[in-house]
Amino acid sequence: SETGVIDNITLRDLLVENFAGDCVAVGRGCRNITIRDISVRNFIRQGIQLAGDENARDYLVTGCQDLEPDIEPGGSTIHVEHARGLKGVIIQGNRCRKSILAGGVDGLIIRDNVVHGRIEGNSDRNALVQGNTVFAAAGDTRSVLQFGYAEGLAIKDNIVVSENPEQLGIYVWGASKYNPEPSRLVCVTGNLLRVKGRPIALNGVTGGIVADNLCEGVIEPVEAKRTEKVEIRRNANQEPTKPG
Repeated sequence: SETGVIDNITLRDLLVENFAGDCVAVGRGCRNITIRDISVRNFIRQGIQLAGDENARDYLVTGCQDLEPDIEPGGSTIHVEHARGLKGVIIQGNRCRKSILAGGVDGLIIRDNVVHGRIEGNSDRNALVQGNTVFAAAGDTRSVLQFGYAEGLAIKDNIVVSENPEQLGIYVWGASKYNPEPSRLVCVTGNLLRVKGRPIALNGVTGGIVADNLCEGVIEPVEAKRTEKVEIRRNANQEPTKPG
């Protein structure tokens, strides 16, 4: 809605399939929207698409999944874009064959999801990414968890798995030639990373802490470039245990 408000709506217990665009879409003027226990299948763009504006707030997506498709999806299982000031999005307890992507949200929570793909965010504020289990897609070289231009970001207690030695586990970045602003106030703690490539990398981050992560592999756990006021400590690099 361009001018009105759509408030207090719940979509639940649905199978939505065979769409050339998005299976489920939420847009401008929406408040207090719950998407619960919905299965999506055969979508060309996104499975569940969330957008908004400066008046949009309080979305919950939980218990949803994308089923085995006949047509390869072009986008993500759950995707937040064109947020335009959207506040308060919780993506929790979903099973995703593709990725979760979320950008431009103030008050973003991505928690307790099982994802086969990636979790990515750009220009989010006050974001919590916690308790997710993420299995990287075969052949994908993009970072498994990636966040850019964040302001207030906590990445904690996630399990990240990748067999690709060219793929980063967790990557937080900012201050590029397109946008001089760094990511600020970043906390990366308590994650388990079973990856063949670099477990954690920061590039263009001001203010933060990286601590108490357990990394399986032979590469040093953390790489930091162009960082200021970032404390890196107590990250364990554990060699795989050999039988016998």
